[in-house]
Amino acid sequence: MPRIAINLWILRNKKYDGIGYYSIKTTQELLRNHPDHHFLLLLPTNYIEDFFDFPNASSYKIFPPLRHAVLYWIWTELFLPIFFLFIKVDKIYAPDGFISPLVMAPQYPVIYDLNFVRYPEGLKWWNRTFYNTYIKKYANRAKKIITISEFSKKEIEEIYKPKPPIEIVYCSTVLKEVEVVSGDQKDKNPYFFFIGSLIPRKNLSRLIVAFDKFRSRINEDVELKIAGNISWDAEALQDTMKSVNHPQAIKILGRVSEADKLQLTRQAVALCFPSIYEGFGMPILEGFECNTPVITSNVSSMPEIGDNAALYIDPFSVDSIADALLKMYKNENGLREQLISNGKERLKDFSWEKSGQELSRILELRPKDQTPE
Repeated sequence: MPRIAINLWILRNKKYDGIGYYSIKTTQELLRNHPDHHFLLLLPTNYIEDFFDFPNASSYKIFPPLRHAVLYWIWTELFLPIFFLFIKVDKIYAPDGFISPLVMAPQYPVIYDLNFVRYPEGLKWWNRTFYNTYIKKYANRAKKIITISEFSKKEIEEIYKPKPPIEIVYCSTVLKEVEVVSGDQKDKNPYFFFIGSLIPRKNLSRLIVAFDKFRSRINEDVELKIAGNISWDAEALQDTMKSVNHPQAIKILGRVSEADKLQLTRQAVALCFPSIYEGFGMPILEGFECNTPVITSNVSSMPEIGDNAALYIDPFSVDSIADALLKMYKNENGLREQLISNGKERLKDFSWEKSGQELSRILELRPKDQTPE
């Protein structure tokens, strides 16, 4: 029976983000699609969930939660080589992107994007140094590199020029799996909604200023709701809030539950995602799934994911963002309904089932109905 190791240290965080969900869902698809393979799941010691309750999986809690670049180095350069001296596997899938150059088994890391190269100010210096030093090294040691968009593939090819081939396995969404305990409660005022980490490349300062201009144009009680982890850049966000004329209309919610995110997205006039840089942009698909029109940027991966189902803005132009907010709010020529319809169709191109099938092909795993010769 083939033995596949999956490095899931990223699940050290209890509140999962896009990378966490990608790791969970692609791993589940592999376990489901290949009952005749045995999967060894490398998990942090604080992992207590039951995402991988499959008969063909065994778990190894082999390291404390990793939160510093020095521990990353110990994990990849020391611990993994020793572990795989005693535990033999045929292949290693690494949705965290970290592999060990000293391990001989074929390894398949996922490199989501190169934000640490393009926007290094978004990381603490020790993590930035580690990523810039080792991710390229891991890429060249891989059997194949996996990434999440054509945009990221081209960036990796351009910047790293790796020898191994690069394959794409798209993301999907998890909102459809969320259970809403209580019924939808309508907000008193219409609102635009942003979801994502509150870091500089998410472009929140321009969104806030643009929303303020939009409010001054319409003079109606419309709100902007912002949800996500408040980062070390909170002071800059507070400075922007002090500069606007309608601060009472801007609600910074912090991190919200998946159920709250679902309801906030469903009821919004539009989902606003004016990011400057994304490897994929999962909130775009979440808007499609909630039948909510999407405003997003015309740069990096966003046009690739949104296709004809989003209203695009220049993320570097406050006026462009403000104009899009006004156009969406006024619903010119049935714009919202058209985008919702297009979003439903575009969403059909993305599913974890499709991603799992593509990942199986890349890892060269035998289909479950194919018996060995």
